[in-house]
Amino acid sequence: MKKLMIKFFNIGGIHGLIALNNYRIGNWLFYKCNVPIMKNIFWIIYRLFDYFFVRTFLGSEFPAQAKIGKNLKLPHGGKGIIIERNVVIGDNVTIYHQVTLGINNHAGVSPKIGDNVFIGAGAKILGGVIVGDGSKIGANAVVIKNVPKNSTAVGVPARILTKN
Repeated sequence: MKKLMIKFFNIGGIHGLIALNNYRIGNWLFYKCNVPIMKNIFWIIYRLFDYFFVRTFLGSEFPAQAKIGKNLKLPHGGKGIIIERNVVIGDNVTIYHQVTLGINNHAGVSPKIGDNVFIGAGAKILGGVIVGDGSKIGANAVVIKNVPKNSTAVGVPARILTKN
């Protein structure tokens, strides 16, 4: 029971549970469901739930097309997190509230986030940026260039502070 409670709070309580489970169902429908009629019916149900609960009440976007790894942690329940549909997020990533992972006006490509990455509150990661494994993105940082493995990026625009 203790492990279940720890997992529940790691994903952000009820808000994170709703957002991530809705994402996982949509992702399964988008990539793995091969029965056309069933896929279409459940896709409509998924989109309605996504719009009314995740986008309206939580103010978040977790599109089914995104590729999110295992053990994503949302300490504040995913509130205000915007993820572009082609984003790739690795395993064991922690994302705080008000984070945007999206495209920029120039390239039209999405970020790729490595494993074991920490993304602080309000951070923006834009364009075809690659954030290396074990990196940390500071609160309110605007990342528009690649972040090497095991580094810390802070500021607007983000600069690399440490490399281990």
